[in-house]
Amino acid sequence: MALALCAAVSCTNKSEVAQNGAQSFLDAFLANDFNTAAACCTEGFQEEFNAATESYRNLDGPIKALLQEECSRYKAEITSLRRVNESDTFLVNYNIVHIAADSLQMKKGTINSTLVVVEGKVDKINR
Repeated sequence: MALALCAAVSCTNKSEVAQNGAQSFLDAFLANDFNTAAACCTEGFQEEFNAATESYRNLDGPIKALLQEECSRYKAEITSLRRVNESDTFLVNYNIVHIAADSLQMKKGTINSTLVVVEGKVDKINR
């Protein structure tokens, strides 16, 4: 019984670590804080992520500010989490939802996708 309890706690903790890692990545990404988002990635994915965000990092101030303002109108919402074969790998499904400017309503399903999270770090974005 103690072994079963330890296994359940371990699974819960790994699930929480995966969910927290994914949410931290998504929140930083939508805040255009790409350094923090990159820190939430595995070493292998960091290089790909940094290359993908390079052009944004080099934008002029006014254009970057406009994009940041637009991104502030969106929120990441994790919809499900699934462990892959008893490993430290999880598939984290999420939606990026638009927050309506004139009310507190959110439009669901603006973008939906999946992150592959390994040991609490984003390893891949499945589009």
